Amino acid sequence: MFALHVVQAEEGDCLLLQSGRSFVLVDGGPNGTFTDHLLPTLVDRKVARLDLVVISHVDGDHIAGLIDLLATKPVRPIGCVWHNAFSMQVGAKIQKRVVQIVAAKPRRSIAQGNQLAGLVRNIPLNPQFSGGLVSVESADKARLFGGFELRVVGPDARALTRLKKDWTRWLAKVVRRVARGKAKPDTSVTNRSSIVLLAKSGSKSMLLTGDSRWDEVLSGLETAGVLDRGGRIHVDVLKVQHHGSMRNSKPEFFRRVTANKYVISANGRYDNPDVDTLLWIVDAAKGRQFEMIVTNVPTQVKTLLKKRPPEEHGYSLRSIPEGKHFITVTP
Repeated sequence: MFALHVVQAEEGDCLLLQSGRSFVLVDGGPNGTFTDHLLPTLVDRKVARLDLVVISHVDGDHIAGLIDLLATKPVRPIGCVWHNAFSMQVGAKIQKRVVQIVAAKPRRSIAQGNQLAGLVRNIPLNPQFSGGLVSVESADKARLFGGFELRVVGPDARALTRLKKDWTRWLAKVVRRVARGKAKPDTSVTNRSSIVLLAKSGSKSMLLTGDSRWDEVLSGLETAGVLDRGGRIHVDVLKVQHHGSMRNSKPEFFRRVTANKYVISANGRYDNPDVDTLLWIVDAAKGRQFEMIVTNVPTQVKTLLKKRPPEEHGYSLRSIPEGKHFITVTP
């Protein structure tokens, strides 16, 4: 059984990959996700061990549940952890200054991400990745977990270099705003460090994009050499980046990265998913049959159904049933 169990994580991400009795957990959702939904999912799926835990990036709506997971006694055995701690990516000096500025913003969890790295000190962290960071270049080959393989297709070295430059510019800008008494920290560039994974089992594939930006997903896919001659890729399952935010997508992305099933984890908070993103997915398919799987049905999804009726545009919609903790997606 090659499947993706999409856990109810409200505005965040929490994904459990399964192949036979092998399990990989990608992100843990925001506060409350572990107790309310992730733990019941692990019990339901009879998960005794996690072969790998991936922390895609350092936002609270992705990592808070993982801290709860690691704090639970007894702790489920974990084979290894993939996590690019913020200080590893940008250096301790930049990390310290950023944490001082954004500490009061509950959604930003840079310090929390480094805390989590400390919690896994007895678990192998980024084993066999040269230089200690998970990236396309440091992953010399796909890693095998039970009946499937995971290949890192983001971030690439260019994205990590841009990330550090972005933070340096961001700090200079915020310092000027602080001096004018108008500082409004926005650390959305953390999304650009997201670990992006291509999971394969036989001929089936899933692309898990974290909160990465559309152009950087394409850049990583190109660096990994998995795009065809036309610069395109088709997968069975695509986890749409950043909860369907239009800030991280463009129509071109959905023309070049196509799927049989599109997964969106969002609940309407922060306007995610954006109606435009949903329309781009449907319009790019041009009537091709596909399935859209959502964790919740906020206003934006209802608007999509009105503007692009499924029976007229060749797609179907499925969501987590009321009272359930997860929905299973098979390629």
